[in-house]
Amino acid sequence: MASLKRKRAADIDDVTSSESDSEVEDLDGARLTPESGQIASVEAEDFMNHKKFSIVFGRNVNFVTGANGSGKSAIVAAIQVCLGASAKTTGRGDSTRSFVRDGSKNGYAVVRVTLMNDGQDAYRPDIYGNRIVIERKITIKGVSSYKILSAASKVCGGICALLCVCGLVCVVCGVWCVV
Repeated sequence: MASLKRKRAADIDDVTSSESDSEVEDLDGARLTPESGQIASVEAEDFMNHKKFSIVFGRNVNFVTGANGSGKSAIVAAIQVCLGASAKTTGRGDSTRSFVRDGSKNGYAVVRVTLMNDGQDAYRPDIYGNRIVIERKITIKGVSSYKILSAASKVCGGICALLCVCGLVCVVCGVWCVV
């Protein structure tokens, strides 16, 4: 049976948003490191009603609270849209262009999701490092583009690379990409 992962009671007061980079202990005292594929952070610019926002997730359970209109649903929508969901799937619009903030001076929204890439399941750490950043740019015309960035912000690919990271069939080149 897998042991439960939990922060020791003595450490609860020390939990911060940067906990995602630290090791924690399970109930048996074993040291645990962050898992590959966990969402480390989300950033968005000119997305929905928000000029700019970012959130860094902790290692374990995260609670997002706030008043109506403060951005809780925008965080979820940003993750969905950045990782390839359609506007209809999010329940937040009929077209991706609806995610571009009214009044955007650039005429586009940018959403970035940073995934952890550590441990034995890390995907090509020699290329990506300990983080993989997926970036989606959505124009007011509804046109989207993707970038896959390494931890060092080096562009490592576009949509084909995204599909390879996710283990999906590439609609661009038609190759089944398996991680």
